[in-house]
Amino acid sequence: MKLFYFLTLFGFLFFLLSCDRYSTNASVDITWKRVECFGNETVMGLYINSDNSAMHIVTSDHYGFKSSISSPTDFLTKNYTYSCQYDSLLWLTKYLPSFNDHYCFICNNEGDQIKIYDIENGSWTEVGQLLISDFLPGLPEKKSFAKSHWLNIPNHMVSANDNDYFITTEYENSICKEYRQFLIHLSFNPNMSFEHIYNVLAGYSTVINSEIYSSVFIENRFFQDILFSNKSDIFYLEKKSSEIHFVYNNATIREIVKYNDYLLAVGDGYLLRSFDNGDNWEYFGDFSYPLSITFVNSKLVFYYLNNIGVMYDDFELNNHVTMLDSSLLLGKKIHYLKEFKGYVYAGTNDGLYYIPVTSFFKERPDIKSGIKLNINRM
Repeated sequence: MKLFYFLTLFGFLFFLLSCDRYSTNASVDITWKRVECFGNETVMGLYINSDNSAMHIVTSDHYGFKSSISSPTDFLTKNYTYSCQYDSLLWLTKYLPSFNDHYCFICNNEGDQIKIYDIENGSWTEVGQLLISDFLPGLPEKKSFAKSHWLNIPNHMVSANDNDYFITTEYENSICKEYRQFLIHLSFNPNMSFEHIYNVLAGYSTVINSEIYSSVFIENRFFQDILFSNKSDIFYLEKKSSEIHFVYNNATIREIVKYNDYLLAVGDGYLLRSFDNGDNWEYFGDFSYPLSITFVNSKLVFYYLNNIGVMYDDFELNNHVTMLDSSLLLGKKIHYLKEFKGYVYAGTNDGLYYIPVTSFFKERPDIKSGIKLNINRM
């Protein structure tokens, strides 16, 4: 009889533990979900502080702030006066918000004014502005801050640390379009004064509707890719020197990141890399789409439209990209992918979505199509 009661009690405890384990697993989010406070607004900017303490988001109508201790959907939201124009057909945005840990810089749609917002702790307080007339005075014809040609690279203003910023302007006359780069030092006082450190004319384009493909500051160098007279060139400027260095031509580069011991540049259908901080570039691989890249859980992740793929091993050892399940993002265009405090956030043309990092790497069941990457064996 005692044995019967013991076995009955043991079986009941096992059942409870099994139910608890099952319910816990069932409660874990394994699919992408939308952050409802932003609805289906297009995500124009998504920024994570350098110390991973806060996330900032700018949509077509709202600004949002989330601290590291809040829940994945708990955002402080505010309206802002400018609205970013988004061309859903061409998949382009004229002016994307530019961030650093303290400020957000948003250009109006006319391209002649940049508003500066203090964003610390989600304050979103306007503290000053920059006018195109301050940079290109006296020019009677069309002039503006530089436009963006892609979805996650702001070109009009790039932070170069210590209140130094690279600003790019466009001046268009009846013959050509000129691009000029300014390095300025901003003093964040009530008058919002700034000092011109230097400015250079990078070049001109006879293609009037040309755009800048990418602008990024890495290890004391400002890299930019512009379409100059029917060919796209990569050049860089040292922060402490006004000498311009053209380092690669006929390349459309969307992003440049530091990866392992080299710089990795992602273009329209190919990869480039540089082992000397951008002085020399070599062809590294090719693929079939104009990909964007990010890092999730220290792994290199590629994305295009709603397709997401991860490279598990080092490029030198494996050229296989595993496609991840993003079926709930089908039909959407991913502008940003960012990891923040245990979750991956996808900023799209149809709102902000999130998924736990532990569920992000679930493989896509359909393996017939996806991102194909071919690495050049050196």
